[in-house]
Amino acid sequence: RYLEKMVVDSAEMNGKFLVLELDGKLIGFIQGIIDPRNDQHDVMYQTTHNAQIEGWIGLVYVRPEHRGRRFGIKLIEAIKQHFIANGCTTLRLLVASDNADTVNFYHKYGFIDRDIEMAMPL
Repeated sequence: RYLEKMVVDSAEMNGKFLVLELDGKLIGFIQGIIDPRNDQHDVMYQTTHNAQIEGWIGLVYVRPEHRGRRFGIKLIEAIKQHFIANGCTTLRLLVASDNADTVNFYHKYGFIDRDIEMAMPL
């Protein structure tokens, strides 16, 4: 159901859901949406951020046996081009802070830590 939601969000939010095939087999995919951040009712966001159009990556997946071969980079580059063509000024994503391999992958690609989301178990 989560993947279905990602496909729907892509269609409704000027996004893309792209797949990567090798020899006719699915080896990875990426999903992203465009958030114009034009909600006039989001006072907190409006007072703490500059107006911009953000491209958000929701999902990136490459089958484990194909990782380390730059397929993830190819997927990010493809969605990045969609965002640029649609006037996005920022490319954003969320990743769990304890997912060290993925955080390292994004750092190598050029992503920088921006916001800190905090949580407390109750």
